[in-house]
Amino acid sequence: MIKRNTRLATVLSVAALLTGCVAGQSGVKPTTKLTADDAKGGFLAAGEMVKTDVSTGAAFNGANKVLIASFKVGFVESKRASVQAGGGLTGSAFGGKSTALMKMEGLSATTMQKVTDSAYQQFKEKLTAQGYTLVDHSQLFNQPKFEQVKRYDMPLKVDNSGLLSDYGVSYYFSPKPLGTSTPIYMGEIPGEMGGIGWSGPNAYTSEFAAESGVRVINLAYVIDFAYTDSYGGWHTNSSSISVGQLMSVVPGAQLTIIGGHGGTFSKAIGSIRTEEGLVSEADIGTLADTTSETNKAVQMATNVIGILGGIGSNSSREYTLKVNEAKFQNQATLLAEKMNNNFINKMVQLR
Repeated sequence: MIKRNTRLATVLSVAALLTGCVAGQSGVKPTTKLTADDAKGGFLAAGEMVKTDVSTGAAFNGANKVLIASFKVGFVESKRASVQAGGGLTGSAFGGKSTALMKMEGLSATTMQKVTDSAYQQFKEKLTAQGYTLVDHSQLFNQPKFEQVKRYDMPLKVDNSGLLSDYGVSYYFSPKPLGTSTPIYMGEIPGEMGGIGWSGPNAYTSEFAAESGVRVINLAYVIDFAYTDSYGGWHTNSSSISVGQLMSVVPGAQLTIIGGHGGTFSKAIGSIRTEEGLVSEADIGTLADTTSETNKAVQMATNVIGILGGIGSNSSREYTLKVNEAKFQNQATLLAEKMNNNFINKMVQLR
């Protein structure tokens, strides 16, 4: 049985204070986690699903022949989390900013590709088991008009780190059977439109679906290696961030189905999007505070000056998760398969 988890153990934390204040903790939002039985394979049953939001459910009605045009799995390599206190109701001070910088080491592109390929294969098998007829993607990709669609080399690096930080990098993989150069559909990867106008795949795909009667599916989700839980805001006198080792498929995973042309009154295009995460609490490596002593000393000196001036303290820490690849692959595969089942079970309900 899938269980809801509302309390996760804190592994490491960083706290920043305004003068004389004590940092607090906040609860982690409810999320769905794999149990020991799930890890043994029990999660393959329908069971309770991750909470989803359905847009234009009618697009899934009567679906029989389906074509998987895109299947993307993103892997977070590094990220940044930050929260700042605002001085409470008195607003008497500024500062109290806590920042956690997290990165993962030891995970190869080969392992990420294996997870992606396995998830894609299981997705196809599950669709077939539920009575869907799979149409090979070449029937769409080999259309003369589709040759105009922009392709992206995989794996694709998505870098949101900025000039002052190396944190905020993810890699997106596509299954080998779909090729090393693939289209990106709208909504699959944040910040990527997939092409402007007719260079994007959506218009041609809609045309293909309308003429052939084949529903076209694209699916994308992101696997994260850790979680953060923050406390702070304008109403607080302190801030803190708890950092934990926790693999998850993050909220916002999305499956889109295209059965024809879109529009204001069209029911041909629909989507299923997760509103919460799916997590595994299994150990996948070793998490450690890897902030250099130099950085700690600089922060301490800066904070002394700030506190003397009545501003408050700021705190930043760097954390590194050294991954055990075999454990990561095992848990990531379980999470991906569960997420696949979540989407397909919902598709069956809407059919």
